[in-house]
Amino acid sequence: AFVQKEIYKGKTVFVTRFSGQPAQNIPQISEAAKTIRTQPKGSVLLLTDVKDGYFANETVEAFKNYAKENKPYVTKSAIIGLSAVKKFVVNIVSKFAGRDLKAFDSEQAAKNYLVS
Repeated sequence: AFVQKEIYKGKTVFVTRFSGQPAQNIPQISEAAKTIRTQPKGSVLLLTDVKDGYFANETVEAFKNYAKENKPYVTKSAIIGLSAVKKFVVNIVSKFAGRDLKAFDSEQAAKNYLVS
């Protein structure tokens, strides 16, 4: 599964890991969106790992829509695995979606932010 529920410091964190070529990411994004949208609005703590993912124009568009459509469900969102280019892409996605997407260097730091 591309979305895993993990208990961290007593709270549920949804962890999404996107990897592979752009064509592989589109179905992963769709699956993650379906899972997140089954949760109560305003309840999701979301950690997104893009360390092994590759981005192309269609992937960026899919992430923009994913972030925007998930906004009502997500309370806090953190991202790990960003290179300089990926940070630039995340800034674009964040502005488009009207979301505050925070980037972290480690999974532990991201999870600590989410449960704080």
